[in-house]
Amino acid sequence: MTNSNHQDNFEYEKITVENAADHLAVLTLGGLTPEEEAELEQLIANDPELAVELQEFSEVTDSLAFLGEPIKVSQPVEEMLFKRVEANAQARFKISPSSTQIFKARIPKEKPKLTLIGWIETLFPRPVFGAAIAASLLILAGLTGLLGARLSTQSEQLAVLQSDLNSSQQEVAQVQSDLATVNQELDEANGFVDAYVAQLTEVLQENESLTEAVAATELSRDEIATQVAALLEENETLSGRNVTFEERIAEQQQVLDLFSSVEAQTIEIGGTETSPDAKATIVFDPNADVAILLVNDLPQLENDEVYQVLLVRGSEHDTAETFTVDAGGENILVVQSPSPMSIFDTVGVSIEPEGGSPQRTGEIVLLGGIVNQN
Repeated sequence: MTNSNHQDNFEYEKITVENAADHLAVLTLGGLTPEEEAELEQLIANDPELAVELQEFSEVTDSLAFLGEPIKVSQPVEEMLFKRVEANAQARFKISPSSTQIFKARIPKEKPKLTLIGWIETLFPRPVFGAAIAASLLILAGLTGLLGARLSTQSEQLAVLQSDLNSSQQEVAQVQSDLATVNQELDEANGFVDAYVAQLTEVLQENESLTEAVAATELSRDEIATQVAALLEENETLSGRNVTFEERIAEQQQVLDLFSSVEAQTIEIGGTETSPDAKATIVFDPNADVAILLVNDLPQLENDEVYQVLLVRGSEHDTAETFTVDAGGENILVVQSPSPMSIFDTVGVSIEPEGGSPQRTGEIVLLGGIVNQN
């Protein structure tokens, strides 16, 4: 039977964008006519989503051989397939209208609880072409259900992947920003490190020079201890000299004050029978407690003897400074009086043991009155 006779008995549903998905499943099984394939390919060329669905139908068809669970056949797909089976059967085997009515009567109208295995059992009495068509129906039903599940799952997975991709892109952008900041900070840190290394190099060089200088001038502990002891002794000596200098400065100031005083007096003192050639001169201020004594022509004494000044008032006297004379029998000394010079009436000099005596014990060699002459 020709295609025109085929169309006289069965009119195919026109392929549109709305029902193209159902025809994609039949296309993967090779069940469309060349005209239908051309129409469907034209729709696929203009609709990338149909091309994606066709690819997914092909993948599902390849995996049908591994399906183990029966799948419920949708009513629209099942009726469309059986109509196509009928038309193909009439075209190939010239089935009479009465046979067509019998075949149609076998098409289940409602099978809400019919399983795929039960439906296959109803096909065993059919001719061989009926079994082939039933197998096609099984494949198509599996394609439709499995494809829908896979599309839903893939859509969810795609949404999750898109969300993860957006998050990853944001994280990558943040990481790149942080990396740029870190690189900038690293450049600055490298600059600081270079400057620190340069300073450290200078410090090490200076330290090396100081170490060499210390090594060249280092002294042993004993040498340092000896030098410290010598310095301490010298310091003590200098301290003693300083006291002496201070005393001398004080005496010089007293002498200056004495000579500048308008009350100052000068009196000559003569020798005694023990030393008739000796003579002395005393300069004093009656209101001051200091005097200057100049002696001449006194003989030199033994090493254990000294001359000592006597300040006499009536029957009592006070001893004052001790002194010696040079080879010419001369000396000049400052006499410190315990009281103003006006209370004394006589000044003398006696010979005493070395170190002096609280009271006179030796011979008097000089003696003279210091009566106020003003």
